Amino acid sequence: NLGSSPDPQTLAISISQSLPLHGQLTGRRAVAEQQQRLNQQAIRQRQAEVAAEVRLCFAQWQFALEQAQLRQADADIAVSQAQVVTEKWRAGRAIVSDSERMRALATEATFVMQRQRQQVTTQQRECQLLLGVPVAQPSAQPLPVLSDKPIPLNQHYSELLRDSADASYRLANQERFPELRLSVGMRRYQSTGDNALVLGAALPLPLFDRNQVARLESQGQQQAAMRRAELSMTRGNSRLEQL
Repeated sequence: NLGSSPDPQTLAISISQSLPLHGQLTGRRAVAEQQQRLNQQAIRQRQAEVAAEVRLCFAQWQFALEQAQLRQADADIAVSQAQVVTEKWRAGRAIVSDSERMRALATEATFVMQRQRQQVTTQQRECQLLLGVPVAQPSAQPLPVLSDKPIPLNQHYSELLRDSADASYRLANQERFPELRLSVGMRRYQSTGDNALVLGAALPLPLFDRNQVARLESQGQQQAAMRRAELSMTRGNSRLEQL
C-alpha cells in the first residue's frame, strides 16, 4: 500500500499478508484437488458416452448395409422373374396380366432397394458427423480403458461429487474463523527527514458474519451429493444382483 497520512509531510509504504490460522489453506487445496478429480471423471464419463454412441452408430450402419444387400437380392430376383414372364408372354405362353404384375413387383422391389441405399448413406453421414472424419466402412470401435475401478462410471462420479461436497462443507466451516493479517511498512516524515519502521497486526472479529450463508449452501450440497451417491450405489448393486 502506498499513501499519505493526514500530515502532508508524511509518506507511508506498507505491505500486508493474511495468515490462515484454522486450516483454511489446507481446506482450499483439498477443494481444488477434489474439483480436479471431478472434472477428470466427467471427461472420462463423456468419453465413454461418445464411444458408446459411436458403437451404436456403427451397428446401425452395419444393419442398414445388410438390409440393403438383402433388398438388392430381392430386386435382382424380381427383375429376373419379370423378364422371364415377359418373354413367356411374348411367346404366347403367359397372359399379359401376369407380365404386368411381375413388372410392377420388380419396380416396387427396386424402389425399396433404392430407399434402403439412401438409408445407408444417411447412416454413414451420421457416423462421419459423430467422428468428425470420413469413414468408408463401419467397424467395431473398442471402448477405451477409462478407469481401473471395478465400478460403473456414474457411481464413481457420484462418489467423487460426494467427496467434493464434503471438502467444500469443511472449508465453509473453516472460513467462519477470521484470518490474521500482518503488515510491515516504512513511514518517512518529510519535515524532519526521519524514517520509521511500522509493524501491524489485525484480527477481524466475526460478530455478525460467520459465513452462515456459505455453510448452509455447502451443507445442502453435501446432503444432495450423499443421497445421489447412495442412490447410485443402490442401482449398481441391483444390476449386480440381476447378473
